[in-house]
Amino acid sequence: MFNTSWPLLLVDDEPDVLQLSKLIMQDFTVYGLPVELHTATSKAEAIELMETELLPLLPSVPAPRIAVAFIDVVMESDTAGLDLCEYIRETKGNKVVQLFIRTGQPGVAPERHVIDHYDINGYFTKVEATEDKLYSLVKTGVRQYLSFLAAMAMSMMTTVSIAAAGSRQSLRGVLQMMPMLRRDGHYLFIDGEAVTGTDDAAAREIAASLVRSEAQSFGAGRFFSDGNRNILFDVEGTDTRAGVQHLISGDWNFTPPDTVKTLLLNGLSSLGALWKQAA
Repeated sequence: MFNTSWPLLLVDDEPDVLQLSKLIMQDFTVYGLPVELHTATSKAEAIELMETELLPLLPSVPAPRIAVAFIDVVMESDTAGLDLCEYIRETKGNKVVQLFIRTGQPGVAPERHVIDHYDINGYFTKVEATEDKLYSLVKTGVRQYLSFLAAMAMSMMTTVSIAAAGSRQSLRGVLQMMPMLRRDGHYLFIDGEAVTGTDDAAAREIAASLVRSEAQSFGAGRFFSDGNRNILFDVEGTDTRAGVQHLISGDWNFTPPDTVKTLLLNGLSSLGALWKQAA
């Protein structure tokens, strides 16, 4: 939910492969946002890139800040690409980035062996790397990446909210510290009360207009979009749950996938229940 583009990492020691990949992918757009291409020609160069230009957006999100990576197997050694995958997953503890092995020598690292022994998300040969194939992998990779981030964000919000559930004042304090809710253009209303950010009359008007439009139902709530860079996550109040609205106004041309909508709305529903129980 913090991205304005999707950072993609391409690692291959063949300049022609990198050049062709960049040419194919440079105009890819996923969920309304463009891709942001980064390239490296070796394991060492990729690690340096991840430790400098691709640092995480938030301290709580493990480095590197990459949505999807396409990694060649044979580079400075026969297992350099696999070693890089292991570095990302084990040394850096990053389970979020979607790793795809792309190899020109499948006999060196057979697919079943790689899938069984390395925590990767997919495997394909360079001869299979058509434009449609690359787009489908980028799209599915970004969707899974977003789902992981949304699950982490909702888990964090639920954990800190439960710890502060004794009073609404405490809940308000922890919610005001949540990075996503502190970003410009993000507004959280609980039972009509502005909980984070500025109590902006224009934001209230936008939210009121959105709930009068056609809704999509996901999990515990509804999702609205007006086509003018405004989206609203809405959970209606009940006897046991406060009504919760999270408005993102004029932020970017981004519509999250359905899995993310469901995760966020379920998290807001849990928050509404905690708010209702608090004094």
